[in-house]
Amino acid sequence: MEVISFVSACLALLAALYKRDNAAFGFGRSAIKAFIPFFMATSIWSIHYIVLFRTMGLAYDAIGLFGPVISYLFIVLGFYCALKVIDLGFSFSNYLSGAIIGSFIAIDHVVDKYVLAHSGAGRAVGDGLSVGSLVLVLSFVMLWSAIVGYLTDYFKNHEMISHLKTIAYTDNLTNLGNRNALNERFGEMLAHSERTNKNFACMIIDLNKFKDINDTYGHLMGDEILAIIGAKFKERFKNTGYFVGRLGGDEFVVLADYQQVLEIESVAETLYRLVVEAHCVNDIVLRVGCCIGISLFPQDGATQKMLMAHADFSLYEMKKTRCDGICFYNGGHVRNVFSAGAPALV
Repeated sequence: MEVISFVSACLALLAALYKRDNAAFGFGRSAIKAFIPFFMATSIWSIHYIVLFRTMGLAYDAIGLFGPVISYLFIVLGFYCALKVIDLGFSFSNYLSGAIIGSFIAIDHVVDKYVLAHSGAGRAVGDGLSVGSLVLVLSFVMLWSAIVGYLTDYFKNHEMISHLKTIAYTDNLTNLGNRNALNERFGEMLAHSERTNKNFACMIIDLNKFKDINDTYGHLMGDEILAIIGAKFKERFKNTGYFVGRLGGDEFVVLADYQQVLEIESVAETLYRLVVEAHCVNDIVLRVGCCIGISLFPQDGATQKMLMAHADFSLYEMKKTRCDGICFYNGGHVRNVFSAGAPALV
């Protein structure tokens, strides 16, 4: 048992060091990641069982195999659960993961002690301080060195990855999703819709009279308008599950699932009202208009390219009228839901 504990602790420490980004070798890190908790759990379970058997004066073969196997699997489960908690990425998740490991060990110890106490196994004479005891202490020190170092690195790496993903998937002006986020979400919605036969709409919103603001007040004022509109979109649709993003320039995009087309008309009208209402920037009241082009899955296309192209087509059909409004692609026969009637300087 002492040898198993020592070898597992060594493997855990070496694997944790190998997993670091500045390790001398760069191959196999993803595969090794899965085995590190296994090595850690094996070593700590071995130490736990050795201490428990010695404390109770029992020989290692005093009981059957079933109980120790269940006990061992329980500890392994605890380590993997701890890493899953860190994967959630919330504040202090690394502290909670340590508490989870400690709880699993404590529960395992109490249960194992109870089982051993009622096993009826005969007592054995302990061997006192020996080479095996020294190896056990060394195993424990090496093991917790691996655990603390690995969990800290794991948490920091996860935070870094989450931060980089946020940067890569977020428009820095509006804090909405960018094109990377749109491409990922579009793929997810297409796959989900094909499995469940659910419909969704692609809505592209293009601002009108926005150029006038840039020309009159400057691009910083224009950026403020975009940020305000983005914040209104985000707040209004935050609990709907819709994707709301910025394509670039003065264009936004919304992906929304639906059961009846009337639901999408309602969403589009809400988007329209949020855009055309008055916006106050530095005590200056500004207004913009918009045109919204809409395509529906699956009748208007089965791919992201087709759906966005058809939404864009219907958008510019509305712009040809030089009025604000909402327009559906409608299988190539565009259908205006409504037109505000006011000229749109596009």
